[in-house]
Amino acid sequence: MSTTRPKYETIETDVDNYTRIKNIYIPMRDGIELCADVFLPLAASKNGEKLPVICSMGPYGKDNHASTFGLPHSPIYAEMYKHIKPLGPDACFELCDPSIWCKEYNYALVRVDSRGIGGSQGKLDPFGLGRSVQIQADAEGQDLYDIVEWAAIQPWSTGKVAYSGISYYGMVGYWAAMQKPPHLSCVVSYESACDMYQASRRGGIYSDNFQSHWYRNLVIPYQGGKKEGHIEEAELSANRVDFPKLLSETEYPTDGVWEVLKRARNLSDIEVPFYLAGNWTDAELHLPGNIRAFNAISSEYKWLEMHTGNHLSAFYEPAHLQMQRKFLDFFLFGKDNGMLDVPRIRLLQHHGTNTLYRENETSFPPADAEYVPFYFTPEKVITPNKPTGPKTSFTYEGYSENLHFSLESPFPEPFELLGSPYLELEVGTTAKDMDMFIYLRAINADGENIILHGNHGEPMDNFARDYFRLSHRDEVAKGFMDDKVISQPAVAKSEVIPGQVYSVLIPLYPAAFLFDQGQSLSIEIGSVDTAGTIGPMRHEGGDRVKERFSGDNVIISHGKLVLPRVRR
Repeated sequence: MSTTRPKYETIETDVDNYTRIKNIYIPMRDGIELCADVFLPLAASKNGEKLPVICSMGPYGKDNHASTFGLPHSPIYAEMYKHIKPLGPDACFELCDPSIWCKEYNYALVRVDSRGIGGSQGKLDPFGLGRSVQIQADAEGQDLYDIVEWAAIQPWSTGKVAYSGISYYGMVGYWAAMQKPPHLSCVVSYESACDMYQASRRGGIYSDNFQSHWYRNLVIPYQGGKKEGHIEEAELSANRVDFPKLLSETEYPTDGVWEVLKRARNLSDIEVPFYLAGNWTDAELHLPGNIRAFNAISSEYKWLEMHTGNHLSAFYEPAHLQMQRKFLDFFLFGKDNGMLDVPRIRLLQHHGTNTLYRENETSFPPADAEYVPFYFTPEKVITPNKPTGPKTSFTYEGYSENLHFSLESPFPEPFELLGSPYLELEVGTTAKDMDMFIYLRAINADGENIILHGNHGEPMDNFARDYFRLSHRDEVAKGFMDDKVISQPAVAKSEVIPGQVYSVLIPLYPAAFLFDQGQSLSIEIGSVDTAGTIGPMRHEGGDRVKERFSGDNVIISHGKLVLPRVRR
């Protein structure tokens, strides 16, 4: 079915002062053809001018307008796009808008549907996971390489090619750059995990709610042949990977596709210039991807910016567009525009509900950070003073209950947190395994929780968080004390014996918060998501079953929360 479906008709139209060419087919090295739309400035389509090219490839349907993306099953993204203006006639989810990038900035855009989506041939296989196992190499990376080299030789192309986009479209920028296509000049990557295993297994915990929701509501509706309605569901199902099942059943980074991709995808292989922008409030999926990538890629020219809030809006904000254009103009057009004078690290800092930028950082985590311990006392408070009395066990129900601890007294002076907090605890369970959900909250001088804007537009009552599975403890801890950023490398399963107590290191995701004198913090630790977690981001179903996790969980006092403090 995948190679015999009729090809879509190629249609060329001038719209909004650029040219849209729909449904051009791009050959891949294995004979499959991917369906693409090309958007050209009139200078290229009418006057024959050659221009740099910005590419993208993903599973969201190149023909779906951003303002209606996900409807009717998942209205959250269309709601988020209501706050992004203007949107041109070809604005697409998480991608460069031709009305800006073609008409105003004079770039050619190539927008490609990945295998099995729309008019693209092949089996629907997000991130190329299934095919990567078959060929024992990065399958999606190979497609991205072939797209670059196709774009480079088109009559309207200068041969200079980039990738740009948010989330999935930012992640493919890593995979493409790792393949080192000769004509890839640079990449812009917003809010993007750099390791698909870490994105799907947060501290070892799989989120079936999100992955199933994402695949069933945001990807499968755009599978080739589904919209037309002439292919039976059984045939459609046979031509796609069972993505949630693959993720649920492939638990450890030494298993199956993860073992293949841990070998095939290496950030240090990236040498092209990179502009990275991450989001402090995206700990549920993409954080710390952009940070890890900035630290690990070999590129001489790389920039890291960190912001907050709406997962989509930053990419389209005027200041961000200006910086993206400056970066791409410098490396694709060769314009002398001061890009090399832009600070290599620009970090937004939360200050209550306000924000400010730190633009003088030379590394992240900051090299001058002081790691300040706060201890868990038998009275369920945290204090800078190490307890001296006997230890107490805090017992709570696995799979259903959380504990709360508060700072013993407010901060006596401003306290600026910048980096990755972490916990050193003694824990145990009577169950077969133990999941932990951890949330740090900022409390104002009136004792009220400071609420941030979450990355899906929801109120976010915590500024830092983590997810941790006891049977992944060695993997989670590996390398953290050296890098101070959680990476989850390829480490085998850690044994869990019911009733045994384990000393564990639990890194939280990188965070930024400036506390004023008189403000405080609290920490929630437990076996389920905090109450304010939105439905698609709750960790329910999949391998999160009572038979494995129901039991008495224990945290023993005298452990510590360590906060990275800087003085600016």
